[in-house]
Formats: sequence, C-alpha cells, structure tokens
Amino acid sequence: RIVIQANYRGSGTAADVGFAILSDDGGATWRPSAGVVPACNEGQVAPAQNGSLIINCRTDGYHRLLSWSDDRGDSWSPPISWYFGPPGSGSPCEGSVVRASAELLAFSNNYGAGHGVENGGCDRCNLTVWSSADSGATWAGIAQVDDDPTVAGAYSALLALNASHVLLVYERGGSKTITLRTIALRP
Repeated sequence: RIVIQANYRGSGTAADVGFAILSDDGGATWRPSAGVVPACNEGQVAPAQNGSLIINCRTDGYHRLLSWSDDRGDSWSPPISWYFGPPGSGSPCEGSVVRASAELLAFSNNYGAGHGVENGGCDRCNLTVWSSADSGATWAGIAQVDDDPTVAGAYSALLALNASHVLLVYERGGSKTITLRTIALRP
C-alpha cells in the first residue's frame, strides 16, 4: 500500500483537515482515507516501530499534531498536540518524519525556544532533529542542525540513509540556500 498525507481546506472551513491518500495497486488508482485529522497540514506519514502509521503535521500555533493509524491508513486516531518543550516553543513550519531505522523514527523541525518571535528572534530557527524509540509517544532531540541556533532553518526533508544516519535537506538563512547534512541517529 502507498500512503501519502494530504490536506484540504473546504469552502467556509476555518482550518485545514488532514487525511491520507491510499493506493493498493501501485499508484494506478487512489482513494482518500475514511478518517481525517482536524487542523492538520504539511504533514508526513511514516511507519512506526509498533506496526502503526504516524502522521506528524503542522497546525496553527507553536505545536505539532500527531495521529496514528492501526489499519494501514484507512482511519486515524484523534490527534494529540505535541510541544517540543514549553508551550509556545515550537514553530509553525513544515517538518519531516521518517522511519530512520528498525528502532527509531526521526523528525526535523524548527525549535524556537529562547529564540522565537516572543523573545525578539525568529520563529523558524534552531532546526533540530528528534528521535523516537516508542512509535512517536515520546521524542528526544538528537542534533541541533546549525551551530548558530538563531539562523533561520525552515522547510526540511529527511531520508533514511542507513541504520545509523539520516540525510537532511533544508532551507537555511531565510530560504536563501538549500543545505544538505548527514545526521547521526545517536548523539
């Protein structure tokens, strides 16, 4: 099965709705999932270690939404709000989640704590890679991507490279350059 996260904003709807687009014939035909994730946009689906699928998506505000599917993407759990740190410390920006190894999920996103707009800085800075060893229930920071956490690092994409590393492509310096980094899964 091919599973892709998508979202839409219907007419008169104030917030996005996330769902999955599913194909069981190699992409010849597609159908939407029956279940939706309210207020979800710019998300990505990854297979979790426990056999479920996880959507990690952007939402309005400084947090992320996480939702799981135990039926290969046909339906999704009610989303939970995930804060990287204290409420207000995350960033309203796209992120990337992948199954990095048999034991870990990896996630990249901005982490504005101490540097966000509420402190006079940018809200798309301190790009960080996180890992989860428990199918997305808890996350730990494994790499601050830039030596200077005040440098903007916006949209990002992860790719599992091998059992110990992921590749990260991201917009650096206010979308002025595209940067490629290899990140070790264990700090």
